Amino acid sequence: MKGTTIIIAAALFGIVGAAHASDDKVTLTTGVDYSSGAYGGTQDTDMTYIPVIGKYETGLYTFKLTVPYIRVTAPSGGTVVSVDPSGRLISRSVGPRTTNSGLGDIVAGVTYNALNHGPTKVAVDIGGKIKFGTADDAKGLGTGETDYSVQADAYKTYDKITALGTLGYRVLGDPAGVNLNNVWFASVGGSYKFSAETSGGVMLDWREPSTSSGAPMRELVAYATHKLNENYKLQGYMIHGFTDASPDWGVGAMVSVSLK
Repeated sequence: MKGTTIIIAAALFGIVGAAHASDDKVTLTTGVDYSSGAYGGTQDTDMTYIPVIGKYETGLYTFKLTVPYIRVTAPSGGTVVSVDPSGRLISRSVGPRTTNSGLGDIVAGVTYNALNHGPTKVAVDIGGKIKFGTADDAKGLGTGETDYSVQADAYKTYDKITALGTLGYRVLGDPAGVNLNNVWFASVGGSYKFSAETSGGVMLDWREPSTSSGAPMRELVAYATHKLNENYKLQGYMIHGFTDASPDWGVGAMVSVSLK
């Protein structure tokens, strides 16, 4: 659930709920994401991902910077079969499990609200991200390379229900000895507003195989968000993976504070 998908619930709650208010706004978010899966192998890879996310909204633009800490317990060696959303290589390994930790890949992004049509309650955002290769590739925390992505997000609100979809393209940097494919990715889902403070929903994420021998990524995410007051929000989610490019399961919880 890391990287481009780390906070689907937060992104949805922020974009749809805030409706791109005209006032400048700064939001800080942190929390913990834990996932586990065998990725087609015989031993599990366990990952803990703790991001600190800064978001600045001004007019129709949103700027975001993510600085994560990552801890990985994984079997050593094996054949690279994919890249997870945080930018770490996924291997089908049988060697002894080792644990490494440190700074993850820093991600910077910008989003532009291209459409926010009040009468039809349709919104469209377009944006781009750069994932810098700041994670230690020697420890297996990242590829050591820079990735680039662009995407479009569309939203349509029907009373208390919001339908949403994402389509994007990611250019992956090739680490030494590994040829990675550039990939299309997409998401589709929706949310339901239970009250002025609480909403929840589901998302289905898909991504093309990032290696010639790998599987496409498919994940189902269920999430809930709760607004404690004007400044604080809580988000929680669960994830289930359907392919060898996804973790078997994952959970996460985040807290956001708005600074004006």
